[in-house]
Amino acid sequence: MIDTAISGSENPVPRSPVDIACRVLALFAVVDRAHDEDFSRLSDWVDSHNIRDYMSPNELLFFDRATPSQNEIVQYSWRAEATVPLFWALYQLDELPLLTTQVSWDHIVTLPNIINDPDSFIQKSKRRPVAEIEAAESELYHQHWRVRDAQLFEKPMPDEVNPGIVYERRYAASWLVGWGNSTWDNVSTDT
Repeated sequence: MIDTAISGSENPVPRSPVDIACRVLALFAVVDRAHDEDFSRLSDWVDSHNIRDYMSPNELLFFDRATPSQNEIVQYSWRAEATVPLFWALYQLDELPLLTTQVSWDHIVTLPNIINDPDSFIQKSKRRPVAEIEAAESELYHQHWRVRDAQLFEKPMPDEVNPGIVYERRYAASWLVGWGNSTWDNVSTDT
């Protein structure tokens, strides 16, 4: 069901609306897993909607681990920020929030519908024009470069960015334009 982009190509293939919607569902599940102590409810939702089919190998390992480490919980909790460019790319957000503002899924007014009917969400998803997505990825690349420059050369971090937010959103935006492999686990974020 999920389309695959050319991995490692000089001409990456942008992800389809179906790919993006499936990725949103997978991320929603793993982020919720990082925050939710009532795993049975989440597991039932994932199983009843075949969300495991959309998870990457690393996500599946985390999701099924009986007692994830604190490091894993933090790592997958941060993946909420990766949903931002994905939601935006599917017209679920009008604009990308500031790079100092952590995501609040309360701003995704369609989220209850997405959760209640994931199949419909996948089928009805529409993607923004590729040029808009590429422009957003380019801006996130630039901001990521500023973060890395500050880190590498021990400069003050620019006030208008949060390094964790920048990284997660850049990761997702780079995946959107077609970098990395089809499983999500190996998207290049070189600067």
